[in-house]
Amino acid sequence: MTDAIHLLGTSNIFSDKAMLWVFFFYGLGFLLLASAIFLKRKKIVDYGLANSFFFLGLFGLVHGITEWIDLSRLYLKINGFSALAWLDASKIVFLTISFLLLMQFGINLLIIKKKEWNILKWIPLSLGVLFFVYALSTGVFFSSEILARYGFGFTGSLLATLGLFNILRSTKGSLRGLRASANAMFLAFVVYTVFGGLITFTIYGMPPQLIRMLCAVVVGLASFKFIEVLEHKRERDIISGVKSLNFSIIAKFLAAVVILGGIVVMIGWFLDIAVLKSILPGWVSMKFITSFSFLLSGILVYLLAKRDRGEFVNLLILVISFGLMLLMLTFFVSLFFRVSTGIESLFVAEAPGAVKTTIPGVPAIPTMICFILIALSGFIFSFDFSKRVLSWTGGLVGVIGGLAVLGYLANLPVFYYTFEGYTSMAFSTAVLFVLLGIALILTRVDSEQVRRVR
Repeated sequence: MTDAIHLLGTSNIFSDKAMLWVFFFYGLGFLLLASAIFLKRKKIVDYGLANSFFFLGLFGLVHGITEWIDLSRLYLKINGFSALAWLDASKIVFLTISFLLLMQFGINLLIIKKKEWNILKWIPLSLGVLFFVYALSTGVFFSSEILARYGFGFTGSLLATLGLFNILRSTKGSLRGLRASANAMFLAFVVYTVFGGLITFTIYGMPPQLIRMLCAVVVGLASFKFIEVLEHKRERDIISGVKSLNFSIIAKFLAAVVILGGIVVMIGWFLDIAVLKSILPGWVSMKFITSFSFLLSGILVYLLAKRDRGEFVNLLILVISFGLMLLMLTFFVSLFFRVSTGIESLFVAEAPGAVKTTIPGVPAIPTMICFILIALSGFIFSFDFSKRVLSWTGGLVGVIGGLAVLGYLANLPVFYYTFEGYTSMAFSTAVLFVLLGIALILTRVDSEQVRRVR
């Protein structure tokens, strides 16, 4: 293993005093984002598309304040002062609200031509109320930051990315300034999604706050240019090309994220990088065979989401589904008889005594069930059965994964299937199942749209 690999996930190369400057410029970057949007938006307040950016501006303002609250907390720590409860509480409140505003921005962009879906605009507010009621009533308020970051932060960033992609694919070729700025915002939010909701640890000693700060600056400058174009074009001239939301594209995007996630965890096993296998110490690791199965499942769902599938693609779907089903059923039998098949250690062997693991390398039972449901979805498409079943298989996969995510965020082990004598589901496994479940449901909805058109 090289020295560079050892640096991944190691301690921050910045001293605490240097981190004060990091937090200062990090917060400043988001405040500049807010300023850029609010300054330009005043001239086009009547335009609905620009109004969507109002929530992005609020996100920048609130998130910038959040980082300066962090700066104040670090300053008190460096100078030997006791932590202030009200300051800690303010951090959680502002952080949560900022991510909910980002989620609102993404939803508004996604449903910009769907008035019948306006009810979805109430989702962030509803989630915020439920979050604070739950956190305050159960006494977990001061430990709920991880729920806000992984639950709302990742979701908000993902929705903003998808919303910008929806606008990006509809921009006219003649509006070069608009397309270039939309491209920049889209790419910046892709990076922010990764370093804002997934990778929250240092990489090669560099704090993720630096990358998030650069993303904020890019989004701020691009938003300034984007809205500047809106000053000279009517909204109908810009969004006239926005078609009905292509659920196939979103499903393929989510499948691609799952493929990438599987590859990253496989790399973590090959290079023995603990943070890529379990994210945090004391958490269950995603097994190597699970990461490989996610690679197969991501490819499978990506192929299912394609609107034009030839005979070769259908054959490939059938082969992957059969292989995934056979693999999981083999592990089911081995778990029932408490024997090792040898498959789980064929490429990488997990050491005995792993966290909440019964048989090293063997996935949890709920994990096997989810993969079987995904393989079943492939068979349904291959044999042209009712596509409606995809809503059920996707929904079950999403619920099984969602409960596990909630279990980790709320520190309820039973929710991520922790039972005596059985392996628990890993956090990263649960997140990827949620994405696959959503992708399967969207694939079914998209196939229904295509059927109606034809």
